[in-house]
Amino acid sequence: MAPYFSRIHTFPRCSKKAAADSLFQACIQREKPGTSIRKMAERMQPTSAFAAKAVRNPLPYTVFDLGDSINRMELNYFPVPVAADSTLLFTGKNDTRSPYDENLFFSRMKKGGSWTAPQLLPGRVNTTSNEGAVAIRGDGRYLVFAGCDRPEGRGSCDLYGSVWTARGWSEPFSLGDSINTPQWETQPTLSSDGRTLLFVRAPERDKANSTIFICTQRPDGSWSRAKPLPGPVNTPYNDLCPRLHADGNTLYWAETHTGRVFQLAITAPGETAPFSPIDPSVCLCGLPGVQLFDSLAVDGDGNVCVATLGLQTAGITVISPKGEVLEQIITGDPLTTNICFGGPDFKTAYITLSGTGRLVSMPWPYKGLKLNF
Repeated sequence: MAPYFSRIHTFPRCSKKAAADSLFQACIQREKPGTSIRKMAERMQPTSAFAAKAVRNPLPYTVFDLGDSINRMELNYFPVPVAADSTLLFTGKNDTRSPYDENLFFSRMKKGGSWTAPQLLPGRVNTTSNEGAVAIRGDGRYLVFAGCDRPEGRGSCDLYGSVWTARGWSEPFSLGDSINTPQWETQPTLSSDGRTLLFVRAPERDKANSTIFICTQRPDGSWSRAKPLPGPVNTPYNDLCPRLHADGNTLYWAETHTGRVFQLAITAPGETAPFSPIDPSVCLCGLPGVQLFDSLAVDGDGNVCVATLGLQTAGITVISPKGEVLEQIITGDPLTTNICFGGPDFKTAYITLSGTGRLVSMPWPYKGLKLNF
């Protein structure tokens, strides 16, 4: 890879995209078909052309930093709104000062749009180990989160549940062996009624090869055995951050390294529609060139809003239910990783800028998301 791709960084910033395109073309011409480096070049070359076009035609946007009142930790990420009120849950962590472990925090919006200082979730959820990547049911009374490095854990990270009580969140309980394994389980998402759970699992030694799983809650509160989503949902690449449409009938997921968003109909709890691996309708949208996808959320118009990683096109890519790229909202942070909605009428987007470890907000140009609960 070095003879081609290490040279990209030697070009001036203004010509990187054009330089990348020519280098990818040279690689395609010189490498034998089927080699890993040629496959990479064939996948990334169209992206560089798209990125150059997007930079030449920027779209207007307004991003508001949520301010130091909420961004008190060195790293603030995985924001999740609580539908019942103007509360934001998120994960916070420090790298250079105490506390060093990941914890779950909440902050409430005050009149005028400012935020209260973040506080640890009340109750028994947080420990001296790591807690992060939280999902919450539509009524705000049941949550699932990733608990890592716990003595009773099966893998480095497992999924735990907690219910709201008069004294705060209850003592966390493992979701059980039907979900947790010696592997790495994280990034949960719940349907608005809390009966369907999707999450990411990856081998302990290869977390760049993650797979999306699904399971359903039984009447007694236990969970069915998790199974990987079928076919094109899971790929040889890194499949991350599943999200359900507000109607509970459509599953969207992002494939990081190919820069694609996929969709599949949910026909019953824990069941998806049959499909053909060559069915083009399964792929909602793909971006050309070096544009990687991370976490996503669905807004009230059904648009899929995907955090997009890159050098000059990093931000949020808004994709219509028909697969059209409506716009790319540039944040300026190459590690834009998460988005969720909250605030009055859910017309505010909260975005994680992981490059600087900050949460920012902006008015969203589409109608707010209302959960189906």
